[in-house]
Amino acid sequence: MQRSAALCASVALGLSAAALGPQDASIAFEIVAEFDRIASDSLWPGFQPGAVPLAIYDGELTWLFRHPSPPEPFRSYEAAEEDVWVMEGQHEAVRANSHTEIGRVETAALLADPSDGHSPAALGAVLIHESFHVYQADHHPDWHGNEVELFLYPFEAADPLALRRLETEALRRSLAAAASDEQLCWAALAIELRVERFGLIPEGAASYERGTELNEGLANYVELVAAGQSWSSLFPAGGFAADEIRDRAYTSGTSFALNLDRLYSGWRLSLEDETRPLDELLRQAVNERSPASCEFSGAERREAAERAAADVALLERARRESRSRFLSQPGWKIVVVAGDEPLWPQAFDPLNVQRVGEGEVLHTRWLKLGNSLGALEVLDRTALTEAAGDHPLFNGVREIAVGGIAGEPAIEEADGTVIVDLDGFQAEFQGASVERLDRTIVVRLGGGV
Repeated sequence: MQRSAALCASVALGLSAAALGPQDASIAFEIVAEFDRIASDSLWPGFQPGAVPLAIYDGELTWLFRHPSPPEPFRSYEAAEEDVWVMEGQHEAVRANSHTEIGRVETAALLADPSDGHSPAALGAVLIHESFHVYQADHHPDWHGNEVELFLYPFEAADPLALRRLETEALRRSLAAAASDEQLCWAALAIELRVERFGLIPEGAASYERGTELNEGLANYVELVAAGQSWSSLFPAGGFAADEIRDRAYTSGTSFALNLDRLYSGWRLSLEDETRPLDELLRQAVNERSPASCEFSGAERREAAERAAADVALLERARRESRSRFLSQPGWKIVVVAGDEPLWPQAFDPLNVQRVGEGEVLHTRWLKLGNSLGALEVLDRTALTEAAGDHPLFNGVREIAVGGIAGEPAIEEADGTVIVDLDGFQAEFQGASVERLDRTIVVRLGGGV
């Protein structure tokens, strides 16, 4: 949707004489209105959503609400009844639905392009989620999973996957149960299956799940409660794919929280006092009630095992195909090759990464890398990284490729500085050189071979 000429002119003039009211200016105002409608200090002990600074990118402008010290280039938007600031384009810190620092202040960030089709009410609930992350970062910085483990998770192991699928179904049945004793027995079985499954995977993988459940699972829980959504929306119809462990942690964490709401009224205050995995809190609540026994049938367990084996094979094939599609894209390709110093990850979207080979990772939405020579950012393009060490990403990146570029990209070279400025791909490095090999442009950093 195109912005009116009046609004564009007001932006260019610093918005000091904006002619439009806030309801006409951007979907951002509708989202904040929905946010305020469902926000409540009772959502979580100590969490005050109305006090959290908000940043919203609407596809053309970035808006700031309730921010104590807006940095340049934000300008006051005087048509609003409260303090609101705006800038043209997408602020560099607002690259995803997340919590981020703007002007050295933790801020809840939201992408709200109207063309995506999400309603202001739905986006207001997502903004509650991101605001809770701001609260978590301030009060509970240990409530998170180590993203290093995401790239090492044993997705290729069929036995833990089968148990994971049964655990998810047990959690679903616990929430669907009308009677408390039925809920209790399915919750108990989910815990038993988790204990068995965690015995088959590395400790780091189990810790990653538990940390992500505290971080994303609880933020998802707060969002769901604020929006008045049904628990049934948590579970995708086809289940979670073999490598969707991060996505699944949103659901498992929220499921543990909803079970705790029914079994342990003081669990939120208890968690505020002492950080514990949500499954451990639920196990305590279950064991205090001596639950009856629930069990899956032999046929259900066999089906889970057979599906897990098939899904592991499907995952391996999908990885090969994703890599092949990337490498066979038509058009130009830019490859940045690190030299003596690897490129280090500065930011990435953990929901949009895929391991596709030994030390190779496809990033399908957002990635920032850098070293002492400069930095690069890929946004809404696909990039393939090759590891510099044992870890696919966190020991540094030796090489990154971005392909599918229509037309020969313009590369600026001056006194050893190389600048790439494309739609969705920006890079600037000192001590670099450029080679052209057919339709591939290779940017070699200092010491590259």
